[in-house]
Amino acid sequence: MKKILVLLLIIIFGLAVTFPTFADFEENQRLPADTAGSLYEEAVKTLIGKGVVSCYEDGTFRPEKTLNRAEACLLIVKCINPSESAIRAEKNDYFNDLNGYGWAEEYIDHALEKGIVKGYGNGSFRPGSPVTYYELSAMLVNALGYQESELQGSWPRNYLDKAFELGAFQGIAEDLSGFDSGQAVTRGNAALMAEAAVRSLEGTEAAKEHDSKSSSGAEAPSDSESPSNLPKESQSAGKLSDFSGRAFGMILGISKVLNTDGDQVQQIEFLMGKDTFHLNTDGKNTISNPISFDGSIYCLKMSNGIVNDADTDGRKLKAKRYAELTGGWKEVEGRENKIITVAGSGDKITVMKDAIFYIAVFDGNNIEEYKSGVLADITGGSLIRAYDITDDSADNADIVVIVKSKDKSKLM
Repeated sequence: MKKILVLLLIIIFGLAVTFPTFADFEENQRLPADTAGSLYEEAVKTLIGKGVVSCYEDGTFRPEKTLNRAEACLLIVKCINPSESAIRAEKNDYFNDLNGYGWAEEYIDHALEKGIVKGYGNGSFRPGSPVTYYELSAMLVNALGYQESELQGSWPRNYLDKAFELGAFQGIAEDLSGFDSGQAVTRGNAALMAEAAVRSLEGTEAAKEHDSKSSSGAEAPSDSESPSNLPKESQSAGKLSDFSGRAFGMILGISKVLNTDGDQVQQIEFLMGKDTFHLNTDGKNTISNPISFDGSIYCLKMSNGIVNDADTDGRKLKAKRYAELTGGWKEVEGRENKIITVAGSGDKITVMKDAIFYIAVFDGNNIEEYKSGVLADITGGSLIRAYDITDDSADNADIVVIVKSKDKSKLM
């Protein structure tokens, strides 16, 4: 089992030697004007709200400015959140070109010790050089405990593919086929990567430790709501292997397999959050196949990791809460932060802080499957179906299914 590390992303993009504490930040909080209305707005605001990123003294964020390798290394080490004593204990003076980067030197040494970075083999680290997407991907993947021998392919594609699989490129690239991974990472795109990682990996830790709070802050019953995000290690039944209750997500496919008793049962390929699980049924109820690719989410009734039943209406399976807030596909007029305005009616839908997003993937004019998305994928002109599955008093969206504006004509 891979060791999943909590990424509390503390991003310091400037070259300041001293860093504001959370309390200092809260008192002097400013939102950057140069990300308003941009692709980066929500991610930057989220990170600012957590006290993990700050603006320049003039109140700007400068999303188009690039990061250097020292800043990126500081970022990654802050991600794994080692103690100060651990950082100081690993002073090794291996790199000979850190003069002028004293603010980052201990973090670079720590990253070397932990196998996060390697340098260039001649004692140099090149701290002032812009960090590329494949370099930052390698730092992230290494920090998460993956070994190069476990990755498929060769450098740097092996690290890029793993980072993409982990959701690091959501909001930046839909695929890596034509993506220039050798370009320098901008602060704005680093914020997108950081926000996605914070959201998914904070959810991962909450699920792993059976946190007593749901994403909305309400008590999360252990046997009634599925965890919204689970570790990537859970690619079979994994963390759902002993789960009992109701799980919400997307069925991507159904096949027939033999269970451990040698009986033929259906196996469901189930996308929940960013992770895909392969779950066996009990063989008593036949799950409809072909499945619905119409923006409906599925509710699975599970007992000890086995699927007893599945339906696109969670009420039929006695889920504590299941409500569609849109009543079918609705066009988005616009979005301000987490408030979506529906075109025509002007209705407002509030998206929960830790909501899950799915993007429809088309084959011709039909939805072929879904992939994980982010809030930034909801733009004016896109179509959405929004669902509330949290057992609380608010009618807010916990799950949003998205058809991007470029694809909406295929459904109209």
